[in-house]
Amino acid sequence: MHVRLKLIWLLGLVVVLSGCAGVSMHNQVPAPVGQGHPSSSASGDEGASQTYPIGDPNEYQQFDISPSASSTGNAAILALLDTARQARQEGRLDVAASTLERAVRIEPRNPVVWHELAWVRFQQKQVRLAVSLAEKSNLLAEQNTRIRVSNWLLISECEEALGNPVGAERAREQASNLQ
Repeated sequence: MHVRLKLIWLLGLVVVLSGCAGVSMHNQVPAPVGQGHPSSSASGDEGASQTYPIGDPNEYQQFDISPSASSTGNAAILALLDTARQARQEGRLDVAASTLERAVRIEPRNPVVWHELAWVRFQQKQVRLAVSLAEKSNLLAEQNTRIRVSNWLLISECEEALGNPVGAERAREQASNLQ
């Protein structure tokens, strides 16, 4: 009887402790890496939700970064990238953005996913957000020169749209230094 009581007490303790366990790290999206772009305003909030005229987003060239360049063997990520690219080509930018945000939740350290999301945000005229996402992609890309060059070219386009020709030129120089 005494052993049975100890067993019940131990089982209860395990149940209580498992309820107190922390949240799985696999369900969390990491905080942005790095600091803001130097061309950002001093207050940081100014223009956060503002859009900027950028002309026809389809005019802008971007490197064709194939899914194989994403350095992932994750079939779900490859499928989400394909779905997002197709949606973007069809002009369904909201669908493309939500698909890429899902991919970020699955594989948050994939620079290609962040890169693709940056281009979608640029096409949605969310220019400051596009800069931030491209910078995040650059930090994660490490030695992937192709993605980093494309990110710098995107940042250059964003700086032009923001009316910062000096920032745009610096970004183009960064891109040409990598090529």
